[in-house]
Amino acid sequence: MNNDPIKVFVCYSHADARWLADDDLLPWLQKNLKRFDVEFWWDTEKDHGLRGGDVWRTRIFSHIAEAHLALLLISNDFAASEFICREELPRIQKRLKAQELEVIPILVAPVASMTRKDLSWVFDLQVVPNKAKSLIHCKNDEVQWQETRARLCDEILNRVKLHPEQELQKNTACQKAEAGHEKQRIGWSSSRGLIALAAAGLIIVSITGAILYSSLRGQPTLPKNDVRSLVYFGTPGAATAGSDTPELQCNVFWVQAGHDSFALLRNGDALTSVNDSLFLGIHALSAGYLYVFSIGSSGRVEWLFGQAGRPSVSTNTNPITSGQTVTIPSANNAYLWPDRIPGTESIYVVFCRVRWKDLEDQLAAVAEERAATRLSSGIHLSDRAVLGALPPTNAVIMRAFNNKRISVEIGAQPVCATNSHLVIEFWFTHQ
Repeated sequence: MNNDPIKVFVCYSHADARWLADDDLLPWLQKNLKRFDVEFWWDTEKDHGLRGGDVWRTRIFSHIAEAHLALLLISNDFAASEFICREELPRIQKRLKAQELEVIPILVAPVASMTRKDLSWVFDLQVVPNKAKSLIHCKNDEVQWQETRARLCDEILNRVKLHPEQELQKNTACQKAEAGHEKQRIGWSSSRGLIALAAAGLIIVSITGAILYSSLRGQPTLPKNDVRSLVYFGTPGAATAGSDTPELQCNVFWVQAGHDSFALLRNGDALTSVNDSLFLGIHALSAGYLYVFSIGSSGRVEWLFGQAGRPSVSTNTNPITSGQTVTIPSANNAYLWPDRIPGTESIYVVFCRVRWKDLEDQLAAVAEERAATRLSSGIHLSDRAVLGALPPTNAVIMRAFNNKRISVEIGAQPVCATNSHLVIEFWFTHQ
């Protein structure tokens, strides 16, 4: 087993060294992530003995080359640093484009509009806390400051691939925090018939890690003709200037035979092929192109959304608008059924800024030839997304169940893309 530490490179201006002071942002992250074997490095002479000249430059470049994740502490001083802009950022951007490195920009102070233009590729990523609020604003409120640091701690863990024993440690901690809720089923509200799913959407995130963004470090190797290879390693192309970052909420619900309730699907849930069924609820928080497909335990690919002319699965078509709600299947009395072959099945939700023609062509090809096309099942890939902020209200969809019309909330924690698109994987087993 490879137990190499997860290396984080911190790119910052020395004018912003306050964030590296005792028990401030970086020392706090360092202390709280140490048990997950996460190592931080930044170029302070006091801690690392760096001096000027070639040795200093070589050491910085070496740490950039070895890092799995880079934290960028963004400020006007950061953007004004000639060494950062000419030496460090080009190397970081090159490794990001090659999918060898994850990047989290942290807005530590307000920046001028010119700075945003100069660092446009950085601001195209998911910025923490967000593109409109800096850490200075958060620090004025103790509760908000604690929440922001905790969120950043989660973001770092979600961006990197933990060793199995570390993942178990992380999941165990989450399960203890959610004690008593892991096997909770969601029943009907007698007053409104509304399923209370907002909190349960958070359980999906915290217990199963369903909404994660992982680096490609440690991901399974996929053949080029596997559609997942394109989804995880490809890109739909450049988006138009000013287009919104892809963001949505998504829940998968399953209906167990003999029960008068829906349950939220958690990764690893066990279904029965003949008796249990599924449906998806998706609420778009930005405009974009949505693609949904499943890979059954037999390896058969089923294209569920994003393909015109399949009203039996969904009557909605791309592009979808911000605020639009999509159900799959779209008929409120229709459901999806697992593959009849026992094993593991996965559902993939892909949301892009622009149309992904290559993905459409590949999905069309494997769907048309599904009798002959078989992909490896049981492969689990970490999701390409980061957590967003909950909207003021959750979208509501209607489903027909046992001759009743039931209102169902899409209450999952929103997820955002960090670049051109996001990917969410849900998986379950069945007999």
